[in-house]
Amino acid sequence: MKTLLTKTFLLFLLYSTIVFPQWEPRYSTELDITPYLQKIASGQKTDVLVQIQDLKKRHPNDPSVKYLAGILEDDSRKALAIFRGIVEYTPKSYYADAAAYRIYSYYYSIGFYDKARSYYNKLRKDYPNSPYLKLAQKNIPKDNDLLTELENKKSKPVNQTSNNRSTAIERKTANEPKIDYKYKIQAGAFSKKDNAVALNKDFLDAGYDSEIISKTVGGTIFHVVIVGKFKTDDEAQSFLELINSKFNLDGRIIPFDQ
Repeated sequence: MKTLLTKTFLLFLLYSTIVFPQWEPRYSTELDITPYLQKIASGQKTDVLVQIQDLKKRHPNDPSVKYLAGILEDDSRKALAIFRGIVEYTPKSYYADAAAYRIYSYYYSIGFYDKARSYYNKLRKDYPNSPYLKLAQKNIPKDNDLLTELENKKSKPVNQTSNNRSTAIERKTANEPKIDYKYKIQAGAFSKKDNAVALNKDFLDAGYDSEIISKTVGGTIFHVVIVGKFKTDDEAQSFLELINSKFNLDGRIIPFDQ
C-alpha cells in the first residue's frame, strides 16, 4: 500500500487504447516496438519492463523506444514529460500522434479541459489521419463546466465495509438539517480500478467521506476517487493540502453539485 501511495495520482492507459497500425517508421533509426506493445496489451508488462533498460541503452535517442518507456512509466508526471518531449522534439516520429493523444487523455481525465482541447486540436491539425482522433472526445467541456459527467456516473459501493459505513452515515444524518456543500476534492483518477479501490479504502479508514466515480475517456474507463464535502473554498483548500501531503497526491478542488 505504501508503494501505491507514493505513486502520483493518475496511472493512465497502460493496458488499453493501444493501436497497432502498419509499421512505417518515419525516422530511419526508429525501432519497431509493436511486439513490446502487444505484450503489454496482453498483460505481459513485466517482461517488457525487464527489456526496456537494455533498449534504452542501445537506442538512447529513438523516439519509439522513448514512447515505450512512457507507456511503462507508472508516475504519470514522468510519463507526461516523456510524451511531451516526443511531440515537441520529434513531431514526425511514428508514435508522435499517440504521444499527443496520451497527453490529451491525461488532461481530460483530470478535468483540465482547456489543455486537453489544445492537444485534441493538435492531433486534428498535425495528424489528421491518426487513428487516435477517432478515440478522442470531440465535445470537450469548458474548464468551468463543473464535471457534470462525474455526477452522473457514481459507482456502486466497492465493498461491504464501505456500504455499511455509508448506511451508518445516512442514519446518523437523517434528522439533521441539510448542509449546503459547495466543494469536494478529486483526489485521483486511475485506469486500474484496484488502485482507485485502495486509495478509496485509505480515505474511508482515515474517517474521510470518499467514493469512486467512473468516467470514459477515448474508450478507456477511469475510476475517479472523490473525497470530502466542504462549505467554503478555504475549507476545501486546507483539506486538499492535507491529503496531498499525507497521501502524496496531486488532487484538485471541484464543485460539489451541478
